[in-house]
Amino acid sequence: MKLIATFVLLITLLSSLPVFSQSITGELNIPNLDTEKDKLIHQLLDLALSKTGSNVEYIAQPNQLSAGRLVERIESNKVDVFWAGMSPEVEEALAPIRIPIFKGLLGHRIFVIRRGDEHRFKSVKTLSDLQHLSAGQGRFWGDTDILQKAGLPVTTTVKDANLWPMLDGGRFDYFPLAVHEPWSEIDARPDLDLTVDSNVLLVYPFAMYFYVNKNNTELYKAIETGMNIAIEDGSYDKMLFKSSMLKDALVRAKVADRAVIRIANPAMHPDTPVDVAKYWFDPTAKLF
Repeated sequence: MKLIATFVLLITLLSSLPVFSQSITGELNIPNLDTEKDKLIHQLLDLALSKTGSNVEYIAQPNQLSAGRLVERIESNKVDVFWAGMSPEVEEALAPIRIPIFKGLLGHRIFVIRRGDEHRFKSVKTLSDLQHLSAGQGRFWGDTDILQKAGLPVTTTVKDANLWPMLDGGRFDYFPLAVHEPWSEIDARPDLDLTVDSNVLLVYPFAMYFYVNKNNTELYKAIETGMNIAIEDGSYDKMLFKSSMLKDALVRAKVADRAVIRIANPAMHPDTPVDVAKYWFDPTAKLF
């Protein structure tokens, strides 16, 4: 009887141990890590892989490469994984792990406006209200089409750097940026009389994904499994939202106090997991 009890206890203990069937080992070639954003994404990738018991050595590209070049290197197995915003072209060429790296925060936009125009945005509560004001965007940016198809007036320019003096000069009314971006951009341009609107949060589904070669199912599964584990146990949100890149900006943005205006993303792939709440940032949630 004691032998049976010992056997049952052993089986119970073994079944409670983590299963690392999705673990990987060896070298992992990744993009350049020069920017703060890329470093944070790498930390999140490493967190996810650690959850599967993976043991990898990261080899970063020595230089920044365009998304097009990185796609080519993934296809030729010279780079193993890279990260980029959702894109029909990239999603067709590679295998996207459809778990938003930043939990959709890149689709949560607050506005840089001219100082003195704050009163014009205090009454903006709906899409109809916002349609009376004009946004500034790069002509070829993916989200320019999103705004236009929502019926929002958009002024565009081919040269992105022109947007700042155009806003300051009254060519349009607001410049929508991701919640972590406005303050550093304004600080970099002290000669312009700009500020951040405190009233509106414009939201549309937009994700940044990890992408791998379509044939690299082992790495695909390791990243997907690890991200899900990290999201479930809370370590993913802790690392993301308490990062130096996001924490202070989210506190300053006060997203929970803003009027939320939601619009569609017509270019969104039908497999985008918009109904999986744990994958997306909740602007009403208390983070800190």
